[in-house]
Amino acid sequence: MSKNDQTSESGRIHGDQGLLFPQSGLKLCDQIGLNRWAAAKLHDDGWLSFDPETTAQLTENQEYEIRFVGALVTGGCGPALLEKLLEDLEKPYCYAYNRIYYDWEAREWRALPDLCNDIETLVEEWINDLKDQEDTEQLKVIKAIVDDALNSLKIEE
Repeated sequence: MSKNDQTSESGRIHGDQGLLFPQSGLKLCDQIGLNRWAAAKLHDDGWLSFDPETTAQLTENQEYEIRFVGALVTGGCGPALLEKLLEDLEKPYCYAYNRIYYDWEAREWRALPDLCNDIETLVEEWINDLKDQEDTEQLKVIKAIVDDALNSLKIEE
């Protein structure tokens, strides 16, 4: 599995649990602003694995798929750009758009950082960058904030 596969895989929805309140494909299309003709065309062109017009109750994967691909189309992606953006992703395109983003410079999908898990690494990298830049003023500000936090907890050194 390549790095890009791992990255895009982090946004992929696995499993297909039933939805508590399933809706029809057309109702979801209306909700996200995707017109019926565009939805039908996405299915006909192979971008959607199901026909929104004839799907009375969407599964979880189908809902993610239409939200992901539909957002690209309603955001202005035409056929050529859609093909380029989706070429490295696995079909069906049931990805959570709040877990991945397209890095235009690298021309690949990447996982959004999980700040809860990555915060220590980010802070360490930030401090190392400040050190490399010899930004003593910002480092002193950080030190003062940490010292205040430790003092408020009455931590002995």
